[in-house]
Amino acid sequence: MREFRISEVCNVISGGTPSTKISSYWNGDVVWLTPKDLSNNKSKYIYDSENKITEEGLSRSSTQLLPPNTVLLSSRAPIGYLAIAGKSLCTNQGFKSMVCNQDLIIPEYLYYLLQTKVEDFNNISTGSTFKELSSSLLKQYKISIHDLPEQSHIVDILGSIDNCIENNQLTCDKLEELARQKYLLRISTSTKKIALETIITIFDSQRIPLSSRERFDRKGNFPYYGATGILDYIDSYLFDGEYVLIAEDGTVIDNDGYPIVQIINDKFWVNNHAHILQGTNGYSNALLYVVLKCLNIQKAVTGAVQLKVNQANLCKLEIPNLNSRTVESLNCNIKIWALFNLPSDLSPFVCVCSTAKSESQRQQFLPKTLKLPIIT
Repeated sequence: MREFRISEVCNVISGGTPSTKISSYWNGDVVWLTPKDLSNNKSKYIYDSENKITEEGLSRSSTQLLPPNTVLLSSRAPIGYLAIAGKSLCTNQGFKSMVCNQDLIIPEYLYYLLQTKVEDFNNISTGSTFKELSSSLLKQYKISIHDLPEQSHIVDILGSIDNCIENNQLTCDKLEELARQKYLLRISTSTKKIALETIITIFDSQRIPLSSRERFDRKGNFPYYGATGILDYIDSYLFDGEYVLIAEDGTVIDNDGYPIVQIINDKFWVNNHAHILQGTNGYSNALLYVVLKCLNIQKAVTGAVQLKVNQANLCKLEIPNLNSRTVESLNCNIKIWALFNLPSDLSPFVCVCSTAKSESQRQQFLPKTLKLPIIT
């Protein structure tokens, strides 16, 4: 393997935003990405955006048209969303985009490699109001890469896994949406409310955060979870079974005010950035997950710079008061989705996973016996 600065293997390009005061710059045909677009993207490649700009908006702003296969990295709010441009497109200033010198590095290989570097990027980023990964820091960041034949081999393997994951994720999303719709239909006529604390048991006191140094010294097969997903793999676990995690601080809600929630059935460790819950009083963990996914928690969020959902505010949130027969019926309906969606006890594929919530599905197709010298 050879070591390079990112600037030696890529052209790093920042984005920009056309003036929102000039209507002729907007509602065109040019794909213009924001980090929000990546948060909703379930694929390695991205082709479309919520907002588009015109050719005039492109030419009259600091954003640049990027070629297909550009590796896109969100550099603020949050740092670490990754995708590959599936077509020519541009971005706002919340990105650092990398056009690869393909004589040295394959774009898909860089995409997978950078997924293992997200925590590093967050650690080196600076800013008083919010952290941002600057162009200069990214350009100077050093990576060790395989030669091109090995890169191609790695990409082929991980690409086939990605295809399985994406197909599985589509099925999971459809089943989860059916579960959500079933729940929303049942609560549509409910007028009475109860506190969320009446249907949950909280295990936050059992959390133990580990520093990146401690985790480096304790590499193993057990997933180490943070607020939004798997951060690492270590040699031991704190929890064994089915639990629901809801983000406590950092990225705690989506753009519409709904919580970042994970459901896990595994042996795992959790840091102190996620609340650890189980359903009680008749609510299964799967039903609790659906309840939380349908619950806007904006009013429970505190903090201007570092968002937080503390335990007291979480417990006070109100949910529809359902009778026991309705709860039992929902548990049965949601069980099919839960059985399909929960990850099994599988080992990491050399830490390929990012912390994005959908990436936890990556574990479903990675057998314990698979041993390849990849990305590390």
